[in-house]
Amino acid sequence: MNYSGDDIKGVFRNLSVPFWAVLVFIILTISGLVFVATQGQNRNAIDASVHLAHAAIATMQRHLSDLTVEYGYWDQAVDKLVTKPDLEWADETIGPYLVETYNISSSYVLGANNQLVYSSLLGERIVDDPLTRFSGSLEILIAKARSGSPSAAPEPATGMLQDTDGVYLAAVVVLTTYFTKDGEEIDQATESVLVLTRKLDDDLLGELAEDYLLPNLRITRSLDNNVIASVPLFDTDKSPIGFLVWEPDLPGTRILSVLIPGLVGVFILMAIMIFIFIRREKKFSHLLVQNSKLLKSTLDSVDQGIASWDDQNQLLTWNAKCEDFWYVPEGIRVGMSKRELLRHIGSQGGLGLGDTFDVAEKRFQELLQEGANSSDAFNLLDGRHITLYRYPMPSGGHTIVYTDVTERHNYENQLKYTKKLAEEGNRAKSAFIANMSHEFRTPLNAIIGFSEMMSEHVYGKLGSEKYEEYSVVINTAGRHLLEQINQVLDISKIEVGKLSLEYSLLNIAEFINYSARLVEPQVRTKKQNLVLDISPICPRCMLTVQSSIRFC
Repeated sequence: MNYSGDDIKGVFRNLSVPFWAVLVFIILTISGLVFVATQGQNRNAIDASVHLAHAAIATMQRHLSDLTVEYGYWDQAVDKLVTKPDLEWADETIGPYLVETYNISSSYVLGANNQLVYSSLLGERIVDDPLTRFSGSLEILIAKARSGSPSAAPEPATGMLQDTDGVYLAAVVVLTTYFTKDGEEIDQATESVLVLTRKLDDDLLGELAEDYLLPNLRITRSLDNNVIASVPLFDTDKSPIGFLVWEPDLPGTRILSVLIPGLVGVFILMAIMIFIFIRREKKFSHLLVQNSKLLKSTLDSVDQGIASWDDQNQLLTWNAKCEDFWYVPEGIRVGMSKRELLRHIGSQGGLGLGDTFDVAEKRFQELLQEGANSSDAFNLLDGRHITLYRYPMPSGGHTIVYTDVTERHNYENQLKYTKKLAEEGNRAKSAFIANMSHEFRTPLNAIIGFSEMMSEHVYGKLGSEKYEEYSVVINTAGRHLLEQINQVLDISKIEVGKLSLEYSLLNIAEFINYSARLVEPQVRTKKQNLVLDISPICPRCMLTVQSSIRFC
């Protein structure tokens, strides 16, 4: 593959675009994460302040409820407010005193039929009908307070009320007395109720804002887009009467104001670093192309074919030798599928007879079955013999190495032919030895037979003891020669691996005498004496292969 200047620019462009895309992605991702994190911090702060606001209202209601029970569950209060109403006592106890001590806005005592018994507004005794002032909302609290058991401790009813002047916290309790009978304390509720209210004015809201960290706490009739945190307020009949709003501290916004300059600096630094990297990459891209050319020329100079395929069986790289083994396919390229290459080879007759598509598909399925770690061999149309080995790659896919082993293949065939000729010659030699041994044994059997007849005087004595001795020697020598011929046959049997050893008992003394008789003529010729001295402790017999001993 040849790379031009345009190719180098294309490589540079393809490499630089992803870097800029990554930079933009990182900037957007970090910005989004920071925004989400800061908004989450703000939302958590708002939720926490909402919980604090609910807790503040609940605490104020509980304090007002406890105060109402403290004055309503009192035998003296029942005596001075129900049995014998004493307005002076009421002024001193639940009038100006509660205003000065507990910032109570108004106090009311209502009789059995909700008739007004006592009323105090901001510490001043006036005639003020609370039922009219607070519409029907107060009647709901009174009914709830009177719903308790008359012989049990009173349970206060609390809620919020609204008049033309503002919003109030209210608590209502049935005036209840108690007395002792037979040593047991008994509660006795009346039909009268005590009502205490406290206005959510600026002073109270200021205290709550300071105690519960609710800056700029206030009550509004409606909400606008600038409100960040709010809690809806409802009358005792569940109708909305306004909103408690404030401006909570937003830590996320504070953090964001600190982070923005740092993030901008980091983004600018990242952009500069990527720009420098791309400039350097442009400088090295040409070197990369040169190295690629060098690598390809090196692979092309190798006498083996080397090709790499990805896990989708698409061509990644190859050298010139592969093109020779593939019958020089036209349009070979990176990404070429193995099916397409097999179809080209099939069209050249490299896959055998049959439809090109069918034989190519069959071979492709066979390759899938063989897997990435396998080997194979095939013959080219010009007679060359090729072997290939497939090696799996860690990243997927595989590499194939093709080797022309024609010379080695021919040499192996020559060796097989030579071995065949040697085996045939060996078989001919064995047949010759077998035939020759047969020819030798025929006269030897006559010699051994006649010498044995002479030594046994079958037709009478020979006349001289020497003749008899010589006949024994002739018989012994003939038998020895016969054994030698058998030994030659044994050698041929050893060569073909068919010799079977036969063990038998050998008389040692006889064997020694036999050996002496064989060499006695040679000893006499040299005018020497042969003396046999067999030790008494020598064993008589031994188990051995007698023919092997004589042969040795």
